[in-house]
Amino acid sequence: MAGLLEILDCFLKRAFGNTKLRPYESACLDAWKEQLSPDAVDILDRQLEWYDFVQRQSADKLVCFYRLGDPTCKQLPAEARFPFQTEEAAVARVRLRSVGGRGRALLRADLVVVNGRFFDIEFDRRPRTVFPKGVTREQIEVTDVKILADLMSAGRATTPFMDTGGLEGWLREWAETWGLQGLRVPLAASVRDEILRNLDTKLPPDYLDLIAQTAGLTIQHCEIHGLSEIRTLVWPDESFYILADIEGRGAVGVRQGDTEGTLYYIDNEADEAQAVGPSLRAVIERELELATTEEGAAG
Repeated sequence: MAGLLEILDCFLKRAFGNTKLRPYESACLDAWKEQLSPDAVDILDRQLEWYDFVQRQSADKLVCFYRLGDPTCKQLPAEARFPFQTEEAAVARVRLRSVGGRGRALLRADLVVVNGRFFDIEFDRRPRTVFPKGVTREQIEVTDVKILADLMSAGRATTPFMDTGGLEGWLREWAETWGLQGLRVPLAASVRDEILRNLDTKLPPDYLDLIAQTAGLTIQHCEIHGLSEIRTLVWPDESFYILADIEGRGAVGVRQGDTEGTLYYIDNEADEAQAVGPSLRAVIERELELATTEEGAAG
């Protein structure tokens, strides 16, 4: 049996990845470590030793760290996890470029922690567009490292629930027409501003209005995320910040780095993104009306 498990382990590593990092990936981790406290570095090193394969996805833009036989790392000891226990958050941002020459393209990397463990590196473009095959560590320059969260703190606390009494404008109309659930007290303005700066992407004005009044909500089968709950969807040629999920259908998000605030509907089955305009309110209302029409036709 032990021999069979070893063969399976070898197959999975060859099929899905290995533990060897590419020079630009190592450069990201090294630059991040230099900004961490000794205790945080010790925890990170323990996690990196725990992982036994690295999986690259979406044309190498997404680099995930796993342990075979324990993909969610439930067996990772509590003392080997960061005190920062947010469900998913980018905790550092590193910018890289090749050494020499002017007008060199930058590669941006977000380092993501999930439930107290380092989980992945998310690049904003295909790494090979900046670093050719065979690039060495000496040919890579780290231009900037920004720490987005303190790994040795408890992380962002979930804000308490709230009722609909404090809502204004179109959100008040939603509450009266559709009913709202899961409302939470909005994040402080200073916290919102910091998160928005780190996103480096324009968000729709009505979404900004929403997060000023509540840190997320659920309306029928649609869940709109607060700023601290936004996640990244990484595809080979583009990435999206997901602002809302439509149960059983898809998601709504903005393209990473976009300066227009255009929303995209990402269909679960079609695996494609369609531009749907600049208004999250309009997108959600169309979805609610469509669901009502479908229910009427089925009934």
